Amino acid sequence: MSFGNSPNIPRLPDEKQLVGEDNWRPFKREVTFAVQSKGLTGYLDGTIARPNKYPAPIYPPTQLTTPLFSPTPYPEEWEARDRLVAGAIVSNIIDPVGLGIDETKRASEIWQELIKRFEKRDEQRIHLADTNLRQEKYDPENTMEDHEKKMRNLLKKVHDLGGTATDAQFRRIVISSMPSGWRQDVRSVPGISSADAFTYLHTLWYEKEEERKEEERDTKRVKALMAAHHQSTNNTNSTLPNQTHTGNRPILTCHNCGKPGHIAKKCWAKGGEMEGQGPKQGYANKPKAGANANAANPDDAEVSTPMATYVMAAQASNKPNRLIPF
Repeated sequence: MSFGNSPNIPRLPDEKQLVGEDNWRPFKREVTFAVQSKGLTGYLDGTIARPNKYPAPIYPPTQLTTPLFSPTPYPEEWEARDRLVAGAIVSNIIDPVGLGIDETKRASEIWQELIKRFEKRDEQRIHLADTNLRQEKYDPENTMEDHEKKMRNLLKKVHDLGGTATDAQFRRIVISSMPSGWRQDVRSVPGISSADAFTYLHTLWYEKEEERKEEERDTKRVKALMAAHHQSTNNTNSTLPNQTHTGNRPILTCHNCGKPGHIAKKCWAKGGEMEGQGPKQGYANKPKAGANANAANPDDAEVSTPMATYVMAAQASNKPNRLIPF
């Protein structure tokens, strides 16, 4: 904001124009600095009174104009400079009508009305703003840049309301805003200012972000290897002949009879390598209980395995009176 050498009314950036109590203090600061820089403070605080009339005429006049900072301007100079300062105030208010500003009043009168309206210290609002600042916590899903911006905006809100949080206090608040997983890393933060703290936290965030990305890459590699292994297993199982699957366990199927549970080499049906060696129909398929359940009984009418059938047949050949079960 600058007056320059022209009578143009100075303008503040939109974000610094007066909205209400929340940004009164930064607005006041900007307007005050701009007016002071041109020596027009007397028009803002009312110390340069409006002259009632011209001084005693001097012919010819020795001076046609006075400088901006002159405490004794000519009446038309005072009027123009007062309107310039009043314009610097009113034109930088978002809604002057809504705030009840009377543009026809002198600059000092408009300024004093704003001071009476907004120049007060609302302890409750300051406390709420300070509490919001201290309770803000860093969200690991966001970047450290976003966190710094949010923290500084909350600090600005405290200052705009008249709070007095110092940079040393703000530094401690920033460090305390880190999540529990970062506590080990922020026990000793270098530097003494909040800027030093954020520089360290930005570096720490980049390191953790690289670690996170590396873990994601490792996880993707493991998943890819597991998927490839699973596909390879499925392909191998699909190429095995005459096998069906129940759940994850393959079941053998006989080439000869088409029944599950055995192969053609041990098939008792016609065409199998053990054709005719199976138990005859009508015989019990359970061994009789005896002294030794594991030994085959040659007197049994039937046994349940081809090997037992072979043993029984050999025993029967030595006893002509016994019948062979096939």
